Amino acid sequence: MFEPHYVFWQCEHCDKRYVERDCYGGGKYCAVEPSNDKIAGHEIVDEDLRQKCLWNVLKADKENENATDLWWDYIARVHSHCYNVINEDCSKRAFEHLEISWEKTQKCIDDSFSSKDRTSPSTTNKLIDDEIKYWRDYGTNIYPSVVINKKTFRG
Repeated sequence: MFEPHYVFWQCEHCDKRYVERDCYGGGKYCAVEPSNDKIAGHEIVDEDLRQKCLWNVLKADKENENATDLWWDYIARVHSHCYNVINEDCSKRAFEHLEISWEKTQKCIDDSFSSKDRTSPSTTNKLIDDEIKYWRDYGTNIYPSVVINKKTFRG
């Protein structure tokens, strides 16, 4: 059984410009790609949430026998067509090409935030909080790593 997980970190006391560009929740949920300054951290967070929500939506659809394959098709499509800048436009084109419901995935993302103002320090995100807990429980912050039967393997 495969399930994707993502790494986020906190930087609530970071420089204001950094928090605005690379974080949500006033610095509670951040990401950054130091090798590519063309993509903001909040776009990485958005794409991680899209991938997690797509996984959840596809798995919840009991009629979709190829859920895992379709998720991997999405991953392959965005990485081959978007390169290092997987933004909303490129992601949406991949959804359309694969005939996946953008609306269901976007609803999952929107519902994961406690408020419409994603930048507010009072905003929380249930999906990201679950990923952070997983990260703490299994130590998957060291790359590469995989958890098999609740045991973390690295290397």
